[in-house]
Amino acid sequence: MNIMLIPFRIDELWGYQDAEDNVIIVPQFNYAHNFSENLASVKIGEKWGYINSLGNVEIQPRYDSAGKFSDGVARVKVGNKYGYINSTGRMLIQPKFEWSG
Repeated sequence: MNIMLIPFRIDELWGYQDAEDNVIIVPQFNYAHNFSENLASVKIGEKWGYINSLGNVEIQPRYDSAGKFSDGVARVKVGNKYGYINSTGRMLIQPKFEWSG
């Protein structure tokens, strides 16, 4: 059974709560996106990475932006170029695009 986790912010930090407003992952991120395919992109310091539903970092923060996973891939930005990674963080398409959607 998947628990739906919802990002929320207290002061300047983001965490995740369930549908009953129970804190599941304490606020500790500079920004947080919704989960998709069991991973959520979060900003830690100045870089983006991905966490699992327990709050553990699955893909280290090393991206300048990080999108949601869809069909096993996510768009990431390195410098001023976009590429795509898989759910293990392996770069599938090297960052070479000025824009990608």
